[in-house]
Parts: sequence; structure tokens; C-alpha cells
Amino acid sequence: MAFRRVFRRIPRWTAVDEASVESIVVSLGYKKVYVPDAIIRNKGAENIGSFLSQRRHYYAGCLLENKHLGYKVSAMSGLRILGVLLKHLRPNLRDIVWTLDAIFLEVWGRVLGWCDFRFGRRDHVIWGRQASTKEVGK
Repeated sequence: MAFRRVFRRIPRWTAVDEASVESIVVSLGYKKVYVPDAIIRNKGAENIGSFLSQRRHYYAGCLLENKHLGYKVSAMSGLRILGVLLKHLRPNLRDIVWTLDAIFLEVWGRVLGWCDFRFGRRDHVIWGRQASTKEVGK
């Protein structure tokens, strides 16, 4: 994500700074624009535990964002994500199996995040460092 700094600071209560930036920028009348030729570097989790922790944290944070600001973060739409996924899915058994596994993990992470949000099981504003996601190779 890249954005013009048109706000003072990200709210202290947020668990998902990218989602807060999105909601603030949109509320100020700016548009979200997808830039397909943008180059980013991002290292995903290297193990299932880290992946689930990330997804749980993100979903709970997005629900909190919606509660505080009434804004639904674009990445919260499971149908939108599924549409993009199906558009790019390669029709071979290996990729289909891996994709189904990833969908299961994403759904499970969202269920855990919803439980955290709904029942106050975990505070996602401050969360543990995921060591497996920190070193981005060149």
C-alpha cells in the first residue's frame, strides 16, 4: 500500500494499520486505486502457526475497524477474494489441493479472529512478533 499522508496519525486503538489508513483516506474523499505494475516485497509466514496468527489478527482487527469507523475493509470480502483466486487458479491437481488447504486455513483464521473479536478473547492491538515473516530476501 502506498498513500499520500493526508491525516495526522493512525488511531492508537487499531490492530491493522493498513486497514485504518484505507478507511481514513477513503473517508477524506480519496480513491483507492489498484496499480498492477507496482512492485512490492512481502514475506509470508513460513509455517501454519504463524499464518493462522496473522490471519486471526488481521480479521479481528478488520472487525474492530468496522465497529469503530463503520468501514468495511476491502480485503474482508471473501467473495471478492474467491473471485480473484479462481481467476488465477491453475487447473492442476497440486495447485488445486494447495489452494483448498489455503482456503481452509484462511477460513479457520477468520473464525478464530471472529471469536477473539466477539468474545474478547485476545487483544489484537498489540500482538506477538512472527519471526518467520521478518526477513525478506532480495
